[in-house]
Amino acid sequence: MDSYQQLQKKVDELMVVESELTSLRKGAKVYKQQPNSFIYFRDDCHQALNDCRKQLHQLRGELEKMKTENMAPK
Repeated sequence: MDSYQQLQKKVDELMVVESELTSLRKGAKVYKQQPNSFIYFRDDCHQALNDCRKQLHQLRGELEKMKTENMAPK
């Protein structure tokens, strides 16, 4: 799997996470995994949603950059 497809898969995963987080009630608590670890910490749903959207925005920008550089599969 090339880097474009991996990035697209990650964007798809984050879109599902965003959808799940928006469906939770206001003030719900969620668990967020720490990077490179098996440790989870309790987090606010609103904060987790903001983090997800930031990451999604960043990855979409990278995908667009790859498309303009003709690195996308044809």
